[in-house]
Parts: sequence; structure tokens; C-alpha cells
Amino acid sequence: MFSTSISLFSLSSLSLYLLFQVIGADGANSRIAKEIDAGEYDYAIAFQERIRIPEDKMAYYRDLAEMYVGDDVSPDFYGWVFPKYDHVAVGE
Repeated sequence: MFSTSISLFSLSSLSLYLLFQVIGADGANSRIAKEIDAGEYDYAIAFQERIRIPEDKMAYYRDLAEMYVGDDVSPDFYGWVFPKYDHVAVGE
């Protein structure tokens, strides 16, 4: 298991945090991944569709975002359903 620790200092709250796990959800060119030397990627390909669904179905996503990991979804990436204002973004 890969593990690292990062010290984070916040000027706004004048607090110091010691983190043992970081989730870099900042895209294919992740600054987090670069900072911890998580590896280099020459490219990343993703597909996303924006889908309008009925309001009653959108209510399900009001406080929810879905992420799917595993070979059955994508062998080297992940899938997602992110709610937007009036639709969902579905991708892999």
C-alpha cells in the first residue's frame, strides 16, 4: 500500500494539518499527484455526457455524486455521475 504524509498550512485559518491520505480530485494534470510524485501520465482520455433527467430523478442527486471504480467500469480510470444545475454529467 502506498502512503505518504503532507503538511498543509492554511493562512486563512492559521492552522497546520498533517495529512496521511490525500485524494487528488483535480483532474488529469493533478497538482496533487505531481507534488507527491505519484507518477507521470503522457495522456488521459475521458468521455463525459451531460444528460437532462426529470426533476424527480434529479432530486436523488441533490446531495450526492457517484463514483465507480473497478475493472467492470474502467480498467485504469473511474466512472462518475455528477449533478449539475439542471442535468447530470456522466463520464468515464
